[in-house]
This record gives sequence, C-alpha cells and structure tokens, in this order.
Amino acid sequence: MGNKLKPSDMGLILSVDQCIEMASGTLECASSKMKLARSAYSKNSAKQTIEFFQSIVYHLNKLKDK
Repeated sequence: MGNKLKPSDMGLILSVDQCIEMASGTLECASSKMKLARSAYSKNSAKQTIEFFQSIVYHLNKLKDK
C-alpha cells in the first residue's frame, strides 16, 4: 500500500473556470427541464436544482475574483 495516487496526480482536478462552466451548463439544462416539467414535484425539483447551481456559480465566481 505504498504508492497511492492522488486525483491531482492523474489530472482529475478541475480548475475553477472549468467548474463554473460545468455548473453553468447544468443550470441551463435544469432551466430547460423546468419549462417542460408537468408535475408539481418535477417543477419543485428543477427549481431546487436551479437555485443550487446558481449558488455554485455565484460562489465560484466570487472565489475566482479574489
């Protein structure tokens, strides 16, 4: 068990810009799904997803600007 690889050793760590881009893409998908949602449960789930990813994008942008 001597030589354990860390994720960063294999290039698996995303940059902040990549994370923002991925979260923005997920946000767009969730927004389009909300428009097509029929049930109250689906609409509520999509709304929560949108709020979550909006928060992620906001906080990552603040982190990047420091």
